[in-house]
Amino acid sequence: MRIGKLFLLGFVLFLVIVDISISLSFRSFVDRKPVFTEKEEIINGLKLLDTKDRMLRKLGRPKTTKKEYWGAYGDEVEYCYYGWGYVLLSPPPAPHKDLERPIEIIEITGKNVVGPRGIRIGEDYKRVIESFRCDVKEIYDRALHGVKLYEVKKSNEEKMLGFVIYNDKGEMDEIWYKVLNENYSSEFGLRFELVKKKVVKIFAYYSPGD
Repeated sequence: MRIGKLFLLGFVLFLVIVDISISLSFRSFVDRKPVFTEKEEIINGLKLLDTKDRMLRKLGRPKTTKKEYWGAYGDEVEYCYYGWGYVLLSPPPAPHKDLERPIEIIEITGKNVVGPRGIRIGEDYKRVIESFRCDVKEIYDRALHGVKLYEVKKSNEEKMLGFVIYNDKGEMDEIWYKVLNENYSSEFGLRFELVKKKVVKIFAYYSPGD
């Protein structure tokens, strides 16, 4: 009889411990870390819309460059290729001001550099989720629909959000963070591309909109 009571007590304690561990694992995704903003540092202190001059001082000279005409601008953009990825520069705001070209895109694919919030290529998706604000308890490994991580309205015109996208197989595919200006349709974005739940590409961009 005494052995039966001890067994029952031990079983109840086991269930309590399991329940606590599950609750903790769910709560671990709820975090009030800062949201992604247009002032986010992407690599080596460099931000979107920083100038070419600042890029050269922070990253050094690229291995190769390429200029390409974009009809949307009626001018040339400039690709600057580094060993870890590339930087895309928009046309300069005035003629003969090449060093003032603003950064429109930063793409990281190499493992030898540190990306936004210390995240590197090859790291687990949880490292990304836990580095930014997250208002949901569960992030599913597989799902048939996206998961919104947070949505914050800064003003009537601007909102900030984060979300997870799954592919047709239900596998986690991308983690997105955005700042949207609904009035002018412009946006700042940060995308983490995943393969087997590991980061394979970090893509930061600015889209000027209308």
